[in-house]
Amino acid sequence: MVRRVPAAIILDYVHSQWQAFAAHCAANGISLQDWKETELTKALQARLSSAALAGQQPFDGDFIAEHERFELDAATFKPICVSRTDLEWLLSGFPRFTIEFKLLDGTSQLRTRYWRDGLRKFIAAIYAPQSGEAAMWAFLRRPGHTDGEKVMKLVAKRATQLSCATPSNPYIQPSSLAGGIALFDTAHNRGAGPSPLALAHVFTALP
Repeated sequence: MVRRVPAAIILDYVHSQWQAFAAHCAANGISLQDWKETELTKALQARLSSAALAGQQPFDGDFIAEHERFELDAATFKPICVSRTDLEWLLSGFPRFTIEFKLLDGTSQLRTRYWRDGLRKFIAAIYAPQSGEAAMWAFLRRPGHTDGEKVMKLVAKRATQLSCATPSNPYIQPSSLAGGIALFDTAHNRGAGPSPLALAHVFTALP
């Protein structure tokens, strides 16, 4: 019987593929410090796709990157892009597992983008509209090596604004969704889609 893959297994596998890609780059003298977020996301998807084609993916389903979802404008009937997800695992008949990637470099500007352009889209059910679990994943440039802890404090500061299910205790540490990989989890109430939404927060350094 085909079953939905648990979030922990998906994230552990994506993390292992990312580590292998990063190690390969480092061994070949390639720095990822100046890569754009979309380049990193597509490179990771290419790694995942290559592993799947080689029969090395240990579970069913496909990973797709930079996936756009469209709706028709009520007046013009033209297509309007309503969301663009960075990486999704999908298997027919099951809710997709969405991973939203962000770059962090030690600046407050990018930490603001993390919650404003990432977290809030999950809360609004623009991302993961049919799933009760998902992940935020930050690539850390060297100046941002402590941004994971700063984001955790930021979430606590904005717990009510971010619709945290328990504002007085807004994050779960260690992570129960992806222990050993995610720095912490959060849970957010939503007006649409499964609620509360459980989010794993992963932070990985760029070579």
